[in-house]
Amino acid sequence: MVSTGPSDFLRNLNREQKHLVMKAWPYVLGYIVLGSAPNTFLDIYYYDEAGAYVWAGFLDWALGYILLLVVMQKGGQFAHGKTSGIGTYFALGIATGIPVGLALVVLILPGVYLLMRWLPVYARALTSPNLIGNSLRWSWNATERFQRPLGIAMIGPVLCYGIAAGSLYLHDGSSWTAYILSAVAANHAISLAHAWLTILGVAAFATLASIEMDGKQLVGISDRA
Repeated sequence: MVSTGPSDFLRNLNREQKHLVMKAWPYVLGYIVLGSAPNTFLDIYYYDEAGAYVWAGFLDWALGYILLLVVMQKGGQFAHGKTSGIGTYFALGIATGIPVGLALVVLILPGVYLLMRWLPVYARALTSPNLIGNSLRWSWNATERFQRPLGIAMIGPVLCYGIAAGSLYLHDGSSWTAYILSAVAANHAISLAHAWLTILGVAAFATLASIEMDGKQLVGISDRA
């Protein structure tokens, strides 16, 4: 039975993340390398080609979907089958990306908060016959009790984004070599953050689903008593 206290939740969440990384590390590493390479190349040689960045974004989006599927498969989340696919992934990206993006533009913390509350929604939607809206509500309700441990778990990915921003905008531009290094560091940090959030989202779903299952079992036991 999974303990439901905040400290126990964080411990179980970290254990699940470690398990997923151990199972899927070649794919995580491949995503970081392949996901960062196009944007690094464009930043160095074709930084004024907006259309090329759009295609690089599509590639990163597709690689992110593949990484999510692999992590969930390796973690045993598809044991009872996959109920939806890339269409749901796309729709969720719009449904969560727009409010998160707007919140990040207005103030950073509200955007991070929304991202935290919807961390497990992709994994939930791909394994549940419920509609996207129901998956969003489930994620919001399920994470309500565990905002503090989830917030702590979010520190790593957020720091990666901070490193990326610092690498791109804090260099003085006096050296071409320094610019190349900053572009490489920034894009790898962004890809690492994306991969980390994917793993964290699946780990959060697995941990929350275990708590939910234990709760249903307890209800069943009490009903039979």
